[in-house]
Amino acid sequence: MNDIIEASIIITSYNASERLFLSLLSLKYQDYPQKYYEAIVVDNGSTDNTKEMLAKFYSDPLFKFVRVEKNRGIANGRNQGILKATGKILIFHDSDMIATKNFVRRHIESHREENMVICGLPWKSIYSYFYKNFTPLQIALFKEYRKNDQLISKFKGRHKYQLIKQQHIIDQSFLKYSFNHTKHQPYYRELRKIIKKYSHNLNGFHFPCLFFLTKNVSANRERVLDVGLFDENIVKYGYEDQDLGYRLYKSGCRYKLNYNIISVHQEHPLNYSEDFLFSDDYKDNCNYVCEKYNRIDSIDLILMNSPFIKKQNEIMNDIKRIYNHKRDFEILNIFLILLQTRRKNFINQNAKIKPEVDIDFNKILSQIRELKEKYGCFHFTGTLLSLIKHFY
Repeated sequence: MNDIIEASIIITSYNASERLFLSLLSLKYQDYPQKYYEAIVVDNGSTDNTKEMLAKFYSDPLFKFVRVEKNRGIANGRNQGILKATGKILIFHDSDMIATKNFVRRHIESHREENMVICGLPWKSIYSYFYKNFTPLQIALFKEYRKNDQLISKFKGRHKYQLIKQQHIIDQSFLKYSFNHTKHQPYYRELRKIIKKYSHNLNGFHFPCLFFLTKNVSANRERVLDVGLFDENIVKYGYEDQDLGYRLYKSGCRYKLNYNIISVHQEHPLNYSEDFLFSDDYKDNCNYVCEKYNRIDSIDLILMNSPFIKKQNEIMNDIKRIYNHKRDFEILNIFLILLQTRRKNFINQNAKIKPEVDIDFNKILSQIRELKEKYGCFHFTGTLLSLIKHFY
């Protein structure tokens, strides 16, 4: 009788051979019986020595391999892995992550309840290699966290220098070289504020897919298949994880944070802009996702991608009240159009787009008064008035 595979770990890699090697080692040396989990490794069209490196793992039954000849984006690569998976749950683990030895066990144990999305600790980092083409910020952080300037003298003339070895993975001593990478990561700082306010169950928080980060997250495989896998139209960097996380949330999955599940990100030369909010990848993917969900029942996603709006969660509380008490959603339609137009102008600072909507101001002001007086929707109405003043 075949053993039931409880979890499939999905790892997609592109030209990250040396970091992928450490990642796979960390999955090999887990404290959970290997017969109950599998690791699906997708070589997403790599042109480095990934193929030769992976040959070292071919004889290990833990690993299954998929070779994609032409890189069609990380969403496509992950989907190739998902379709090969047999586990009840899918654990997403990027190729530049090093898992602690209880990583698999704790993900599996966290799925005792049905339809859960489990998010592990996302902000620990490590310098497993020192790369000659690190940015000045990465070099400064290395000096700050390794506290050993003499190390840098060893790297002169080398393209890269290995700092974390196989034994560090086996005995878990790599953890003492890891650090919380929140000081220079505004996104992670915001996540920590959310956790402080809404706790690990995110009760009352309307945007849990912000925590759906494929470096350390798991979900039921059948539910992922049901909502349609990763969107392969998202080819550039970013948003493919948020998009899937959003669909899982809207399908009824509950999010829970478990920061006892630790995986550490290996610092490497950046393949995207450090100022991601103003990168072309961000603009293109944000516009695509927001147009994809351009409807009233997805205002939460549009709000989530409107950083110029304050108190987004409070606004969503008000919108929920409107859903519960009003049948006429005209005011929500107007809000959505104004919000989308403001977002487009924010992303493209040179744009002067005008909202394509005719507003009966007397009618809108009457509805705003009603929403404030009857239903206490002060955050929504205040934001709507601000948007109206911005354009008119």
